[in-house]
Amino acid sequence: MKNGEKSIQGICFGEVLWDNLPTGKKLGGAPLNVAYHLNKLGVTTRMLTRIGRDENGYELRKVCEDLGIPTDFFQYDELLPTSTVEVSIDAKRDVHYDIVYPVAWDRIAVDSAVLEAVATVDFLVYGSLACRDEVSFQSLLLLLEKARFRVMDVNLRTPYFGPEKIHKLLAYADFVKMNAEELHVISDWNGATEAYTDQQRVDLIMARFAIQEAI
Repeated sequence: MKNGEKSIQGICFGEVLWDNLPTGKKLGGAPLNVAYHLNKLGVTTRMLTRIGRDENGYELRKVCEDLGIPTDFFQYDELLPTSTVEVSIDAKRDVHYDIVYPVAWDRIAVDSAVLEAVATVDFLVYGSLACRDEVSFQSLLLLLEKARFRVMDVNLRTPYFGPEKIHKLLAYADFVKMNAEELHVISDWNGATEAYTDQQRVDLIMARFAIQEAI
């Protein structure tokens, strides 16, 4: 960065959690992963999330701080626990994930300080999983109204998605990241047929929701 240039800053909204694997627990959450990599690249990115007042929450926050992820927008919930995903492997070696509900990040709150911060930074990153509960969903909608540039990492997780919420989130997005399966699900909702190529599916979604860029 040259002298006098303003550094790029952002906020990631959504889930932080522990994946409880058969081999032990591991830090997780798609928006947290984005925040980690952006901070490693020198892009100051704060994580807006909510954890429980429990041992998992205190440890999670400490690990994030050690990784260089700013935690000043971590909220504490007095009733709900820090998020965990229970990972199990059955007799056929198939992996199963139970994203426990409800947890602290299902109740992410918004106040004037958060709204001001989102309006000030260069971008807001968000996904669909953190919107499974109406409280966090409505909080995110308030933030999207204020954000300068909106990046949606679609991140569909069964059974926590449906066309109504996904379409509303896409309508705010300037930039969208989705995998091939998500591309097919969303484009099918919007009239794509089996004859559509992947590029036609991308073009359909971008036109439908006035998205600037998609990968």
